[in-house]
Amino acid sequence: MALKRVDAAVLYAVAVEGREITAALSAKRFLGRGIAVGRAFGLRVAAVETGMGKTNAAAAAAAVIHLYRPRLVINMGIAGAYASSGLKRGDVAAAVMEVYADEGIAGTNDFVGLKEIGIPIYKSGRKDYFNEFPLDEKLTARALKILGQDSAAPARPPLAGTFATVSAVSGTPARARQIELRTGAVCENMEGASVVHVCTMYSTPALEIRGISNYAGLRDKNGWDIDAAVNNSGRAVIILLKNMSLIL
Repeated sequence: MALKRVDAAVLYAVAVEGREITAALSAKRFLGRGIAVGRAFGLRVAAVETGMGKTNAAAAAAAVIHLYRPRLVINMGIAGAYASSGLKRGDVAAAVMEVYADEGIAGTNDFVGLKEIGIPIYKSGRKDYFNEFPLDEKLTARALKILGQDSAAPARPPLAGTFATVSAVSGTPARARQIELRTGAVCENMEGASVVHVCTMYSTPALEIRGISNYAGLRDKNGWDIDAAVNNSGRAVIILLKNMSLIL
């Protein structure tokens, strides 16, 4: 049975990624399973800690859409930037496309995606979805325009690009470079494609906003800046919630 509808559902993998959003909610109730529902900027908002990885994120997205019927889903969190993206630590990026980067056949020196195999991961009418799930262009464009104009937004304008979703994050620069070249992505994460996939299945508008905490393939955490990534992505999502009427 559906619960009272929310205007927006904000999804993130772990609690720290959603700290700015949960702090912004008033009259919030914690409903277990990582869900807090409250008010913000005249909206009823569900903040949802999904857990790490594609399965957790997909299950949470489907449950939230079924229970709360949000007008908009915003998937947020941190990500590792690819070397040629131009992104720096603390920057914010918005997804125009999500790619399942490791669904297919992985050989020693090559990779065969689902389209080449001929097996779609999802079908909608006559449209087949393989590794790629595009986000709504007009929705993302309006969000980027708002973030580019708001004085409270992070100093550097968000970069729009393709995001790669992986099951295993890149452990070496060489591995990161392989995925970057194959997908054309600007950054990698572990949940995004599954959330966009579920939103596509349920015809639910979606945005994805991520803060850059590190460079993909470099595992020395002394060179990471998780705080800047969390703070800036949180600020960006708060601005989008404040201006949600201009996005939808």
